[in-house]
Amino acid sequence: MFDNATGEVRWNIGEIKAGTGVLNPALTGAFQVSVIPSESDIGGSIVLVREIYLSGVDTFTEEKREEKISGLSTELFGDPLVSAQEWRVVK
Repeated sequence: MFDNATGEVRWNIGEIKAGTGVLNPALTGAFQVSVIPSESDIGGSIVLVREIYLSGVDTFTEEKREEKISGLSTELFGDPLVSAQEWRVVK
């Protein structure tokens, strides 16, 4: 669910069965974003997602887990096929 007022995306993925990612195939989640850069973005990168928060409960142990992951931008440091020039907004 996307909240237009806050820009927040909430995604309830439901139950993940035991052994997922180890005994059974891993799950992958993805969504697309689109960006309309402004004049002030020229020459820099654009933040695509600010911070990512994950939370869940292990129903067997009743342990609560929370993770915070750094945001993502157009700076694709881990992609060897993209150069730093390609990260920047151009006019």
